[in-house]
Order: sequence, then structure tokens, then C-alpha cells
Amino acid sequence: MAGNEFLLHYQPVIDLHKEQIIGVEAHLRWIPPVGNHKFPEQFLSVAEETGLIIPIGQWYLTTAAHQLKKLHTAGLTFLHMAVKVSAYQLRTSLIIDTITELLKDTGLPPNVLVLEITEDVFLENVPETVTTLCKLDELGVQIAIDNFGSGGASLHSLRQFPINILKIDPYFVHHVTIEAYDAILVKAIIALAHEMSIKVVADGVETEEQLAFLRYHHCDLVQGRYFSKPLIPEDVEPYIRGKEKGAIGKGEQGT
Repeated sequence: MAGNEFLLHYQPVIDLHKEQIIGVEAHLRWIPPVGNHKFPEQFLSVAEETGLIIPIGQWYLTTAAHQLKKLHTAGLTFLHMAVKVSAYQLRTSLIIDTITELLKDTGLPPNVLVLEITEDVFLENVPETVTTLCKLDELGVQIAIDNFGSGGASLHSLRQFPINILKIDPYFVHHVTIEAYDAILVKAIIALAHEMSIKVVADGVETEEQLAFLRYHHCDLVQGRYFSKPLIPEDVEPYIRGKEKGAIGKGEQGT
């Protein structure tokens, strides 16, 4: 990107059954010429309005895929990479071409790429979006719904689209040990998703109590600052190597 104003950080994703890291999620950051780093919610809406989301999204996907290729080449072939994709990107076929080319260039198996989409994709119900999602499924990449539970996506929507993973909204994860309603909701999401053979990720885990709740209710995957903050590229492999020798163990808030 112009001026090298964007970068990616990578947050580990942990399999609760295996007690080990099985992937990372790429977090996009903008470094403006003046001021501090900006998070996606601070600039992506403007990027969509101006059409800049297309080149930004292509850079995001390409950079994340090549980072994953480096990790696989280093022997960490069990890792997957999760990347957020906007509804705007799904309205065009360009993302199909981009991913097809990336898979060809990197030699990565399609199923190690996880594309995270937001619930508003279901509400819009744009024909082009449905077509794109089906083509992505045909390519073999995994599709996840991000922040599930916070929007208007219904369980019926899960039957209409090729969904592999649900990511529970961090708000509900944060409140599972505080609010009875949120605990019931999270338990229901996990149970119903499993009935539909869909894996569940709990995002935003911060405490031992939250982790114990999710483990007891058989959540598949977890991520959050309890384990690790998003890491700069050069720290990803050393961090994962350090965890290969045993279980994930205690959290690492503040690291």
C-alpha cells in the first residue's frame, strides 16, 4: 500500500480439545502519517464508501497468505490463517480471482484460509454476495461468521450459506460469568452450531473463569488476551514454538 501505511498483527487461535495453537487471525492496522495506529472500526467504513476497501482488502489477504506460507515453510503446517472480509468485497468477483491466484502462488491448501464475514452480509441478501460465497466454498476455503450474536443473522441463515465456523461476539464471552442471559446465549450457540457440524470460536477470552466456562460447554476454539495479544510478524513463530512443548497453560494478559 502507498507509503507502507498498513500492517498486520497476528493473534493465536487455540484448540481447546488439543490444548494447542492451531491458527492465527490477522488483525489489520493503519499507520497514518500523523497520529497513532488506527483500528479497522476507525477507518474501514470510509474505505468502503470511497472504494479503497478493494486495494486494502487485496493487500490484507495477500500479506496474510504469504505470512502463513512462511510459517508453513518453517514447519508449522498445522496452522490456519483467519482474515476478515467486508460485505463490500463480497459483492464483486475480484476476491475469487485474488484467492485463486494466492493459492496458486503459495501452494497453500485452500482449507487453511478462513474468511471471516460479518452478519450484515446475511441481512443484505445481495445475489452477488451469495454467488461469491458459494464460489469461495467451491474453492475449498473456510467461511466464518464474525461477531455472531450481535447482529440479525438467524440460525436459518446458517442453512442457506456454506458456513464452517461461528465466532461468538466478544461482548457475550466477556459476560458469560457475569450475566445469566449471556451464559445461556453462549451455551445455546455452541450446542446448536455443533448440531449443524459448525465449529465455534469464542473471541475475546480474558479470564480463567471465562475459559473454564467455555471448556465445560465444549467450545472448540478460543482466542483473546488471556492467551496472547496480537503479535507482530517476527514474534509469531517464536511464540508458537514456545507453546509446542506443552499445553497452553496459564494466560498471558499484559504480554
